[in-house]
Amino acid sequence: MRGLVCCLLVACSNGGTVTVPGGTEPPPGTTGTLPTGDTGATTPTETTPTTTTGDCPPVTEDTRVAVVSDIDETLTTSDSEWLTQIALPGHDPAMRPEADTLMRTYVEKGYRVIYVTSRGEGLRLLDGTTAREATEGWLDDHGFPWTSDGVFLADGVGALGGEAADYKTDTLQALIDVGVTIAFAYGNADTDITAYINVGIPSDHIFLVGKLAGTLGVEGIPDAEAYAAHLPRVERFVPCAPTP
Repeated sequence: MRGLVCCLLVACSNGGTVTVPGGTEPPPGTTGTLPTGDTGATTPTETTPTTTTGDCPPVTEDTRVAVVSDIDETLTTSDSEWLTQIALPGHDPAMRPEADTLMRTYVEKGYRVIYVTSRGEGLRLLDGTTAREATEGWLDDHGFPWTSDGVFLADGVGALGGEAADYKTDTLQALIDVGVTIAFAYGNADTDITAYINVGIPSDHIFLVGKLAGTLGVEGIPDAEAYAAHLPRVERFVPCAPTP
């Protein structure tokens, strides 16, 4: 784990540069604010002018400010989408609307995007495809910004419950220990939120999507708002990531 975390910071693949497929223009006239928090990325109020993404630093091997996201039922519509893909490898897990655009927007603002999933490195789909191959293939096919050294899977066939919370806590703490600042975090489960809180991410920079939205003392994104209603707030009010 430590070796892979260090690899994230020294560009062991792709020259350390995240390629962002496509791109979007922020919709005019959007309103709303994101909460503030005591991280390296402060969030402006509605009256504060924001910097356009074209002025933000590109993501490179020197980027130390990150956004972390779970995958199943956070970027996909349900945990069952992954279970279906395991049994039917040709199945394409459904993506939450604008989830890809959301993550690309963070990269355009200079944040590294890191995916931490409880899927297992040792698990294979019925056709022999590894969980990592399937995961990275899905991210790529759906236009998410990613590098292999920024996609973390659990040991064995996967992690559940307290084991998942411990694995995610350890993974995130290892990132922090080598100099990464986690500015924002997305998840759908109590285990995600436990891990995020364990490593000190401010509760108002943690976003809980789905049926648990509005609970656990963090920011909620109901299913109906994920992520079409949330995206304009990020586009307009999240500032450029601080430069190294």
